[in-house]
Amino acid sequence: MDKKVRVRFAPSPTGPLHCGGVRTAFFNYLFAKRHGGDFLLRVEDTDSEREVDGAVDYIVESFKWLGIMPNEGYGIGGDHGPYIQSERKDIYKKYVDILVESDNAYYAFDTKDELEAMRVRFEAEGVNGGYTGVVRQHMKNSTTLSKSDVDARMESGEPYVIRFKIPRAENIKFKDEVRGWVTFNTRDLDDKVIWKSSDGLPTYHLANVIDDHLMEITHVIRGEEWVPATPLHVLLYKAFGWDLPVYAHLPLILGEDGKKLSKRHGDIYGYPIFPLTWDYVTHEGKKVHVTGFKDEGYESDALLNFIVLLGWNPKNNVEFMSIKEMAEIFSLEGINKAGAMFDKKKLHNFNAHYVRSRDRDDIINMMSDMPMDFFLDMDYDKLDMISKGAVERAIFAKDLKGSLSYLYNTPTLEGEFKMKNVDEFTSVMSVFISDDFIGDWTSISIKEKLESISEGIGLGVGKIMPMLRIALTGGEPGPQLPDVMYIIGEDESVSRIKALLNKIKELA
Repeated sequence: MDKKVRVRFAPSPTGPLHCGGVRTAFFNYLFAKRHGGDFLLRVEDTDSEREVDGAVDYIVESFKWLGIMPNEGYGIGGDHGPYIQSERKDIYKKYVDILVESDNAYYAFDTKDELEAMRVRFEAEGVNGGYTGVVRQHMKNSTTLSKSDVDARMESGEPYVIRFKIPRAENIKFKDEVRGWVTFNTRDLDDKVIWKSSDGLPTYHLANVIDDHLMEITHVIRGEEWVPATPLHVLLYKAFGWDLPVYAHLPLILGEDGKKLSKRHGDIYGYPIFPLTWDYVTHEGKKVHVTGFKDEGYESDALLNFIVLLGWNPKNNVEFMSIKEMAEIFSLEGINKAGAMFDKKKLHNFNAHYVRSRDRDDIINMMSDMPMDFFLDMDYDKLDMISKGAVERAIFAKDLKGSLSYLYNTPTLEGEFKMKNVDEFTSVMSVFISDDFIGDWTSISIKEKLESISEGIGLGVGKIMPMLRIALTGGEPGPQLPDVMYIIGEDESVSRIKALLNKIKELA
């Protein structure tokens, strides 16, 4: 690439950051990292009526938790600011004037009632009711009014908008790095509003194109919902005489019903779709609570690893990757066209993998309910066994707390439990606890002794294991029983076995 790669994530602060937005931001981040480029955060707040207080801070805090902070933009700084559109009014006005003066845009004074009447009239005649080139000729704008009339209306303070003049019956063609060549005909487009006198701000489309050009954005990587808007953006670039960026439109993330993933899916199927938990008030005054991945116990690395594979194929048959590893191989060519299903079970598998990948000391620390004196005589071998046993069935780090409490809390053997192969268990254990071990008390020696005694009386050792687990753990699943016995020690193991043998006698 000749130019330095510059990409951006440009959200509107109208609510929390959806996981689809997280994926878009992450793809931009990885692409910038892959090519030694810049990743910008720009806030597109031209739609002030829908803006939600705190939304921008929520996005920044989400990026911090995920570990994908931009290196330029809002809250960071750089040479291409301001990075929030409401602070760029003067910049936009200059370019709006250029479009009007070059006859690529015009003033329109139509009221809401007139626009609605126009729509009804033309649709009744079987004509596109949008503000097309045909409709334009019948409306109140600077293409139909005299210059003196236009000047008088503006001087009187009459509200107006500026519309971009779409050329008639022209094919607009652009290359999408995901979809290939895409073609639209301008007969299907209408003259979009690009400026509003009411607030002195451009609409999204114009501000987006101007900002991307002035911020030297080389690649626009965004969701596929923006494909229909791209022809207008292409025409705006052409009207200004600017080079187009490279476009790549990402496939949708889908819920289990095959529809675009939304908060409703999370509510129905029981998983979050936002990075952080947030309580906020919409612009209509409605109170909303969203649950976040972080507060539900998901690992940020696991979430990113899961999300990156929603629509991107690394083509190396590897699922688990660090951010650094992803950045080394990420490419636009690997992005799929088809929508990607959000699979909660797969996300849990990823989270469990990352929990298991933590080092031993982290895992032990997360088992924070364990009494300190329990660890006083523990060697590294036993600590390794404890940490591996704790994460064996854990999906979240919070599952670790109390997961092996039976190691330091002797089972009470109260309540009901299944009595299975009681006679076999009693026979083996009577020999086991009466016979001193030769050699060390290790997992291997314990396993060999249990097998030897069982085989000596014509049994498979598996027959006694369910009752032995009841004696040692109260029936709780976990590490292999010889490991449990090694960890808690010979005296405690024998004591627990004797307790169950006595319980069996009481119930006989």
